[in-house]
Amino acid sequence: MRIYIIYRGPFGEQITNNLALKGFAEMISGIYELKPETIEEEYQEEDLWNKVWEEPAKYVPKSLPIKRCDLLLVLGIHSKLGDFIPPIAEKLGAKAVLYPIDDKQHAPEARKTVEEDLRAKGIHVEFPEPFCVLEGSEDPMINEFAQHFGRPKFKIISEGSTIHSVEVLRDTPCGSATSVAKKMVGFSCANLKALKEKLFSEHHNEENENYCLAEMDPLHPYMQEAGDILVDAFFEACGVPTLQELILKEIESTGKLDLSILKSKFVDEEKRCETGMTIERVVDELVRKGKIPRDLLHSHTE
Repeated sequence: MRIYIIYRGPFGEQITNNLALKGFAEMISGIYELKPETIEEEYQEEDLWNKVWEEPAKYVPKSLPIKRCDLLLVLGIHSKLGDFIPPIAEKLGAKAVLYPIDDKQHAPEARKTVEEDLRAKGIHVEFPEPFCVLEGSEDPMINEFAQHFGRPKFKIISEGSTIHSVEVLRDTPCGSATSVAKKMVGFSCANLKALKEKLFSEHHNEENENYCLAEMDPLHPYMQEAGDILVDAFFEACGVPTLQELILKEIESTGKLDLSILKSKFVDEEKRCETGMTIERVVDELVRKGKIPRDLLHSHTE
């Protein structure tokens, strides 16, 4: 598989470096930093951005190296540059595009148009929010990538309640899972509250080699959700019930599904996760897997 990376800033740089260090360096066919300033420098025209939105293919950066790829990764670019991705993907011969959103400023302004344009060209696209929610895909290129990077997966060996070793079976794209794993050896699994606090603090610890760079806005708590994903994966490896299992048990015991009640219980009272977005995502995953009837979800959320 050949991977081409379109990026901007620290978010893209950290993920690119992590992929390269984890054995993907030879798969990376090209890297290009896409910035608004580059477009303005290369196309010095009046009313430039209106023209870009009308015909983005005409304004693809001249400096873009054309290297064939199978998978195009779009990492942290400015929201108004999303329209360039369909023509760029076509020029590179990409079969699929991964366009993660870990910050609302990275979400394409015309996401629906970007998606429609790519699919019209026969190019599969996915927008994981956050990137570390990725677990698999119907697309073979994205699925191959997701075997190595995405939702973290750990193997933990304990001596009594003390963690003896932690193996990262699947790293987060940013590499935070590997950095966290190094800090957890010798820690106890007995006190889940202390374990969760330790995992969260290391998850976005700027002193670590790699740490979460997702947005930490109360309105768009991607970092908190990414932390919930990592904690759940670590708890599962410790033999602790996952959030999916806890939510299913709650629904079975009450006979109903009410998102407000689930959020109150698992976010506010038990502190099992940090944000209600996590509850919404987990419930949606359970519906997609057929473990919760879709009509039950609708009857309590409409």
